[in-house]
Amino acid sequence: MDALLKKIELKRQEMLQLALQFGFSHDKTVMCSQELDKLLNKYRAIQVKQTYAIHSDMFISKYNTQPTHAVV
Repeated sequence: MDALLKKIELKRQEMLQLALQFGFSHDKTVMCSQELDKLLNKYRAIQVKQTYAIHSDMFISKYNTQPTHAVV
């Protein structure tokens, strides 16, 4: 996760440099922004997965009960 955060920060810096050099609507800036979006989406997906895993584990441990009778 730290490596991904580093990539995000580097891409953000690159995008800002491109924006200052070429302008915010230049193709190079827009392409870099789209690459940054992909990295941010990947980071968010990892966060959601981790949150889901934590909450589902908590739910299972809280409500995991053994059946008191056999189901036929």
